[in-house]
Amino acid sequence: MRQPLPFVKKALSIFSLDEYVLSGVMSKEHCEAIKKAIATHRNILVIGGTGSGKTTLVNAIINEMVLFDPTERVFIIEDTVKFNVPLKTACNTTQPLKSP
Repeated sequence: MRQPLPFVKKALSIFSLDEYVLSGVMSKEHCEAIKKAIATHRNILVIGGTGSGKTTLVNAIINEMVLFDPTERVFIIEDTVKFNVPLKTACNTTQPLKSP
């Protein structure tokens, strides 16, 4: 039996939080709440099913972090590189998932 191959497509462009509002995907109130959370260094949890847009939203949040403070430091640990982090102070590392 062959192992399934994961397929992850990196985003070619990043939507801004304001574009989420303009397209009607997110309310202005939700957008402002996320921006406030970024400005006050709050934790933001993004959850959802496969294909629901989690990675796209996280990329928008990271983009907003960069706009707010380009000197922000970001360290991301993930099993597959999915996020676009346009920061000079960003570090991205992958760690394969291990079965229990």
